[in-house]
Amino acid sequence: MPGAEIAGARTEWRAHPAPDAPPAILLHCSLAHSGAWAGVLQHLAGRLSMLAPDLPGHGGTGLVEDTTFLAQSLAILDALIDHQTGPVHLIGHSFGGVLAVRAARAWPERVASLTLIEPVLMALLEDADDPRFAAENTLRTRFTAHLEAGEMAEAAEAFLALCGMDARLDHLDPAQRDYIVERIHLIGAADEAIFAAGPGQVTPADLAALPMKMLLIGGAETPASITAVLDRIAAARPEAPRLTVAGAGHMAPISHPTPVAEAILAFLDEEAASAEARRAIPG
Repeated sequence: MPGAEIAGARTEWRAHPAPDAPPAILLHCSLAHSGAWAGVLQHLAGRLSMLAPDLPGHGGTGLVEDTTFLAQSLAILDALIDHQTGPVHLIGHSFGGVLAVRAARAWPERVASLTLIEPVLMALLEDADDPRFAAENTLRTRFTAHLEAGEMAEAAEAFLALCGMDARLDHLDPAQRDYIVERIHLIGAADEAIFAAGPGQVTPADLAALPMKMLLIGGAETPASITAVLDRIAAARPEAPRLTVAGAGHMAPISHPTPVAEAILAFLDEEAASAEARRAIPG
């Protein structure tokens, strides 16, 4: 795969260029890699000129020890956006959605639109005193206890349960199981962007103030706490279209790539038509 040294580490990505198509960057969830977008990329081919990077410690991207997981992730995204022509469509799933929102808040003039597929902005629930946050936090405490005890396989199973997935590692292909267990510590490293309250955390006011269009996508079978996050974002952005993918859980871009890609294309086509209509108005 193509790659470069970014922020002190080898960074790799999948590239799907399309001449004259608008640029897009797709950001995967934790414990995955850029290959998680394979189905979506296939459907979007030719319509967007796409990059799908491996996030720090995932796939072919190294992890820098003297910075935070969030800071390195944003540095990668900053560098990739900087090499595009014009504003970029950001498409993010789970932690990738959190990263997309952070980037849009930091560099609004560089982001053309946001597609958020179940971004795990759990701090939005704590801010709202949502009871689903308490249930989420109970499961999170179990995960953290295993992680701190060095019980990586048990931590991995606890995290998969947190995402509403089959938590038994023995159901997975051995290579996939090893990949998850070896990287499970990165889930704790992402806490500052997901759970931590206080200065710097994304707020409903931040979401409301973002100038770009936004699409929200969630699975009908995803955990209630993740659906609650989408509800909070939708309350801040009531004009944003929202798709609920029938039969999908938290991993909709992987399990149901066709409806996800179709929703993205419809969203971008609608935005392009609206922009064209605005340009046609005299004055």
